[in-house]
Amino acid sequence: MMTYGTKSDERKRLKGEVFTPPGVVFYMIMNVNKYLPDMKKMFFDPCVGEGQFPCAELVLKMFYSVDKLNEKNALIILSSIFGMDIQGDNLDQCRANMLSTFCDAYKYFTGKEISEPTLNKAILIIAHNFQVGDSLELMKILKAG
Repeated sequence: MMTYGTKSDERKRLKGEVFTPPGVVFYMIMNVNKYLPDMKKMFFDPCVGEGQFPCAELVLKMFYSVDKLNEKNALIILSSIFGMDIQGDNLDQCRANMLSTFCDAYKYFTGKEISEPTLNKAILIIAHNFQVGDSLELMKILKAG
């Protein structure tokens, strides 16, 4: 289950950890991301938290692709979404939220359950695409070349 607000005042003070409410997340993605209809366009959340933004991106990309949504295309959409967070517990929850959102959204839009082989691929994609790390340090490394 996703958290909204903060987990603790100490984590907020030490890491700047604040969670965005779902209505704000969907509003931001719908009004900022002009690439939603493109199922292959990459999305990266550098402070992924529990996955509010990537989960919303996943649902909206499936919505925009509903006329051609099958398991292969659902995996393509999932493969286009990435995230990083400095807090391991948040990332664990993010991965769980991404998997449940993937399965729930696919069933909602197609009326079908995800097959076991596709579910196993989704688990691997999520494990690969969502990593513990400091995105600010990553930016420094990338800028240094």
